[in-house]
Amino acid sequence: MPLVLLILALALPAPAAPRAKKPRKAPQPAPEAAAPMIDENDPTRVRMAEIRKEAESVEEELKKKVQELQTLGNSYAAVPDPRPLFAKREPLKAAIVPLLGRFAQLEDEYGSLRSGADANSVALMINAFVSGKGIPSGMEGAYFHYNDGQEFNRALRSNHESFDRTIAAEETQYKSALHALQVQQQWMIGTSVGGGVLLLLIVGLLFWRHKSAQTAVYITGPTGQAILVATDGPMAALPAPTSPSGGPASAGPTPEPQPGAVLGGNYRVERILGRGGMGVVYEAVDMTLQRKVAIKRMTDELLQAGHDFELFVNEARLVAQLKHPNIVEIHSIVRDGGMLHLVFEYVEGKPLSAFVDRGRRIALKSIKGVVRQTAAALDYAHSRKVIHRDLKPANIMISQGGGVKVMDFGIAHQAKLTVAKMTKTGAWGTPPYMAPEQEMGQVGRESDVFALGVCVYEMATGALPYSGPNFLAQKRERIYKPASKRAPGLSPAFDAVIDKALSPESAARYHTAGELAAALDQVPDQV
Repeated sequence: MPLVLLILALALPAPAAPRAKKPRKAPQPAPEAAAPMIDENDPTRVRMAEIRKEAESVEEELKKKVQELQTLGNSYAAVPDPRPLFAKREPLKAAIVPLLGRFAQLEDEYGSLRSGADANSVALMINAFVSGKGIPSGMEGAYFHYNDGQEFNRALRSNHESFDRTIAAEETQYKSALHALQVQQQWMIGTSVGGGVLLLLIVGLLFWRHKSAQTAVYITGPTGQAILVATDGPMAALPAPTSPSGGPASAGPTPEPQPGAVLGGNYRVERILGRGGMGVVYEAVDMTLQRKVAIKRMTDELLQAGHDFELFVNEARLVAQLKHPNIVEIHSIVRDGGMLHLVFEYVEGKPLSAFVDRGRRIALKSIKGVVRQTAAALDYAHSRKVIHRDLKPANIMISQGGGVKVMDFGIAHQAKLTVAKMTKTGAWGTPPYMAPEQEMGQVGRESDVFALGVCVYEMATGALPYSGPNFLAQKRERIYKPASKRAPGLSPAFDAVIDKALSPESAARYHTAGELAAALDQVPDQV
């Protein structure tokens, strides 16, 4: 379009030179205005209007179908048997595919016609200019047609991409739910083969192992539930070991499993992945399903916590129900050799903390991608009444393909709380990331939004907003250096996003992680 503007500028008549006055003549009637060059009855423009009308109709229908598909996808993991939902999915997908194909055809045809029409308009203007006639009357509509057509084409493309992303996310949820259902069915078939004879053999074998080695007294089902198979007395859940007097056991620490050791009769330890305040994490192999897993061995104090131990196990069971592409799944809870182990989905990658250590910064464009995926995980968990309560870079995994997986929903916090009671220490989470109300014992989804805001600040600046030691006072008074002052290139708009996310009053923050991500997306990548 700059070429059109240049032509318009060149076509303007130059100021006329002064001329000698001539005798005045009687006024003549003004000539009729020339017909506009952009004819609304032109076949191309007419066809473009038809495409536009049809595309808007198809888009409206697609929105309804895709939203319905998204609702189905979010429900797969929340029901005991997803097969009725799968039955609804098939006709819905069958309806979406032709609609999406037609939408793509209309998008391509409109773009092609628009380019041709714009080229014709430019050609007419050039011919008129070269012939010395100037810009013909009626061409003032050309610029409007150009901009309007370009905006509509861009909207078609944006909506098409949005539909594709939603459909792809549902496909991932469907495959995950289908795999879980198939594993469950295989397990049920396997346990029924041989009937009572096989069951007696399994119970006899486990009883012998219990008497000889005092190791695992639980096996795990395909969906991660703990199944009682042998015990010294009646138990309703994974219990904390007790001494003969009924108090916590006082045995010394259990030796760490070495590479090659088998936990729970099924998980072969490969190597240590890392150590933290709540235990050791191993890479292992699920020998039944032949897949890599990560196993976190919890601390000795946790097993001695009585009622609080039960709270921890219940929290783990609740989190195990979360099924989302951006959440690390819990496969199983295993007790072996007097120790408790959580079996997680294995993620090939590194924690976000590995990318921000030693003050390193991350480009804003990359930050936006991390925040969008993290926010999707948080909003999904919040919709199921699960609050993370310990969100920080160490709990955000970045896969080798750039995907984001959030782990330790609620579990790390409950474990820390339980151990804190046992050891008489403070029941804090990770102070720099905790919302003010969380330090006072209250949590909500806005508490996770606060922690996500701290993570965003840290990724962008390489530093934490609050350095302590009196974190609560600093947060209440907003005593932190604006991000744009720490990292040149960040805009005041970025500061505004952080300022709202870190508001000391939860009601003044973004109410969902998705709102924070959307606000961050509006911030320019460079100033």
